[in-house]
This record gives sequence, C-alpha cells and structure tokens, in this order.
Amino acid sequence: MIATLARIIFFGVGVAVLLEAWLPETVETSRVTQHQTSTSRNIGKISSEQTSYTLALGGGQIDYCGVNEAAYTRLKDGDIVEVRASPLLRSCVHISRGSEVFMTSNTTGINAIIGGILLIALALIWPKFQHSEDETV
Repeated sequence: MIATLARIIFFGVGVAVLLEAWLPETVETSRVTQHQTSTSRNIGKISSEQTSYTLALGGGQIDYCGVNEAAYTRLKDGDIVEVRASPLLRSCVHISRGSEVFMTSNTTGINAIIGGILLIALALIWPKFQHSEDETV
C-alpha cells in the first residue's frame, strides 16, 4: 500500500514538473517595493557565510523574487520591471526593464525536464514489496 502511494506521488510530481517546463511562462509588469537580505552561517570544519537577496514586488501576482547580488544592487525601490515566472510554481526566471536584463535563469527548463523524467521513471520502476510469502513480485 505504501509503495503504491509512493509511486502515485512520484508520478504526479513528475508530471507536474514536466508541465512546469512545457507550459508558457507568465509575464507581468511589477514594481519593486522592497529589498530584503538574509544571511546564513555554516559553522563546521569550514566556516562560511551565504547571503540571499530577495526583491518584494507589487502590482502583479508574483510577490517575491530571489535574485543575485548584481540585480539586487542595480534595481531600486519603485523601479518598474517585467517579471517572467514559471507557470505552476511561480518562481522568477527572468527580470528585465526594457532591453536591460537583471536576472535570467537559462537552466530551469532543462532541470525540470530531467527531474520530471527521473520522477516518472522512479514511479514506473519502483519495486513492489512483498507483504507475505503468498504474494509475488
């Protein structure tokens, strides 16, 4: 029963990920309303610090976009930008103003296709577990 449920979940998520890659991106015009940063520290054998940059947006369906440091510093509060987002997960894949591109993700589609195919393959080849000696695989 659990194996069947896992197979159904993997298959469903795989199909959703493939749809994410093949459906057209949503495009909207938004205003940058706020800049946010968060810093995480990893203290272990090698100490490291990582900063995440986020732009809060208004005027569209996308509320936040994670961006790189260059886009974070070049865009100011109040700037009007064009935002392209994935259709299902609504993650930002492109931010521009006119011909000036601030952020773009070229690998999102390829990663989604590979991930979706792997999840569907896992669902199809998931081993059927024996619950008793009478059942066969």
